[in-house]
Amino acid sequence: MRSVIILLAFAVAGCSSAPTGPSRSGPTAVNLLCLPVQVNLQCRLTKVDYSEPPPPSVDVTRLAEWAVSNPAIATVSIGFVSVVGQGELDITASYANYTPQVWSVLIDSQQPPQVIYFLSGVIRENDGTDTRIPDAVVEILDGYNAGKSATSNQFGAYHISRVLTKVSFTVRASKPGYLASTTTYQVDGPTGLGNAPFLDFRLTRIRQ
Repeated sequence: MRSVIILLAFAVAGCSSAPTGPSRSGPTAVNLLCLPVQVNLQCRLTKVDYSEPPPPSVDVTRLAEWAVSNPAIATVSIGFVSVVGQGELDITASYANYTPQVWSVLIDSQQPPQVIYFLSGVIRENDGTDTRIPDAVVEILDGYNAGKSATSNQFGAYHISRVLTKVSFTVRASKPGYLASTTTYQVDGPTGLGNAPFLDFRLTRIRQ
């Protein structure tokens, strides 16, 4: 039986499949959530009013326009995604003047439903301080995510999008002049949406 892998990435400039939500217009926003129903998906779009505590929400699923990037993989009707094939698929929900919300899904017969978020964190000096290390390379060495990488920015922060998190994988951070640091990452909990993973590194400078 085919399983559905839900890919949830976060907004990244230039990445057409990255979700844009929640999308705000003044004190309101729209949120897209897609959950597996056997081999299919049920998506729900809600409008949230942040001007009131707690923020009330309204289901606008039936009012949204729905689209999929590849009808050979799945079709969509009022938020219900019917799977007919395998491969990567973008589901888009458009409502009023809000930024369209996008979820990317991978339909794969070999794996159970899993969420793909992003992997991010900060690279610091291993000297007990908060000194950040720019231009360090963080790369995933094995498994489904093998080959994905990112370079830390001027604040020592890195971000790798579209990472399958509910599996174990090995991550290495390195930079010339420092000892490389390698660790195995594993998301806790076998079910549910899980948490966006953050993985920090501390690198030890090589003394000359």
